[in-house]
Amino acid sequence: MLVLKAKGERGRIDLVEFAPDSSALLTAAQDGQGIRLWEGLPNPSAPRLYPDIALRGLNPIQHAQFTPDGRSILLRAKPLGICDRVTGTVRAVEMWDATHGCHFALAPDGLTFLATQYVSYGQPLGRITSRPLADPTAGAALWVQELDRQLNYPPVFLSRERFAVVDVPLAGARDDMRCTVRSARTGELLFSCDASTYGGTLHPSPCGSMFATPNATNVHIFAVGESSIELRATLQNDSRKLFTGIAFHPSGKYLAATSNDETVKLYDTNTWEVAHTFTWKIGRMRSIAFSPDGALAAAGGDKGQVIVWDVDF
Repeated sequence: MLVLKAKGERGRIDLVEFAPDSSALLTAAQDGQGIRLWEGLPNPSAPRLYPDIALRGLNPIQHAQFTPDGRSILLRAKPLGICDRVTGTVRAVEMWDATHGCHFALAPDGLTFLATQYVSYGQPLGRITSRPLADPTAGAALWVQELDRQLNYPPVFLSRERFAVVDVPLAGARDDMRCTVRSARTGELLFSCDASTYGGTLHPSPCGSMFATPNATNVHIFAVGESSIELRATLQNDSRKLFTGIAFHPSGKYLAATSNDETVKLYDTNTWEVAHTFTWKIGRMRSIAFSPDGALAAAGGDKGQVIVWDVDF
């Protein structure tokens, strides 16, 4: 087990993300200094800081994803940004409204990405686009869908052919939330269902046959069929504390959840019972991720610390 903490780090770690080759870990804290990259896992040297991201006003970074070749990092920001891993320079991706934030999802093949944006006035309230990563400009868009509903949460790929996203009408209540499954080729709506019990943020399983969404002290598990979404299970935190982050193991056998009760719990996806509980006494846990090869896990804490451990279950 490793405990990583950059010098002077004090903000809570709301994001941990492994590089494709599992040899590096990206972390982002709520301290406004940018993002850090710990390279050389499992024995990393001092992290590289990318302060340019903070200077461009892109913090707090709540979502990031490496490209498959590991050379670039997509960042959920205002606007959307693509960071060069070597130089740390950030290329802003032009969206429709520079005053509103964006969400994104990188396609499984890494060649394209989805980007969503919403506005709080006028029409359309939301837009979804698919663009090539090699040319992320608006003019190169493969398609654009305009919606009369807001897109407050990131889209997620269920497969190369389908993605899911939660939307809500202007000033809509939670009872008005819906989850839509759309074609990745065209953005066309395939089917939708009520999402009033969702937490909003969706976490798909590796095979895309289900997704999990945290909602306060619960995590809801949904099965995704050809034309429907059905509730499969509801996990309730036995401490009654809020869940703060979740992630599926690449094998699909476990779902990990961080919590304000200072633990990381691993749930067996066959029984949905707690299979392992980890406690490191570093305060509340905020974020969780598994390395792509499934050999490592990382969890971010409330006081700037990151725990990295071998996955041996």
